[in-house]
Amino acid sequence: MSEAQGKRIPANSRDRGLGAGVRLNLGLVFLAAASGCSHALGPENLPIATVSGRVMQGTRPLDHGWVEFFPADGTLGNLRSARIQPDGSFSTSGVAVGLNVVRLVDVPIESKEIRGLLGAFHSPIRRRVHAGGESSMMIDVFAELRRLQQSGFPEPGVDTGKDAQ
Repeated sequence: MSEAQGKRIPANSRDRGLGAGVRLNLGLVFLAAASGCSHALGPENLPIATVSGRVMQGTRPLDHGWVEFFPADGTLGNLRSARIQPDGSFSTSGVAVGLNVVRLVDVPIESKEIRGLLGAFHSPIRRRVHAGGESSMMIDVFAELRRLQQSGFPEPGVDTGKDAQ
């Protein structure tokens, strides 16, 4: 036994005094405050959409590989992938709403340079995904290459000499 404030208190009851009660009350206050702020402290839901479509090379569907959507130019979200089916179709959910770089990965395109270009994270294929419902898109490799060529970019594998010194 020991003395505290002129009273004799058994040694094993010293920790049950005011300190334990204050700790319990502070714990309850913290739990009440945290539960009231759970919405403010939780993760923010980013706008997403479901995207489906077809991948073609002219009139021929690309019959395997992956379509990947990577948010670009300030669009917030995660990379999403969709397996290309034998008929060229694909579908995936959770695609970021806004501008996305579209990659074609492991697709049956004969040209190694074009496969590399369209499968890169800097792929020239861009698509804007809109909020609400399902977005549908057609990706034609030939049309994308024509668009790229018309924009002034060289054909894949063509050395422009700009990097030579």
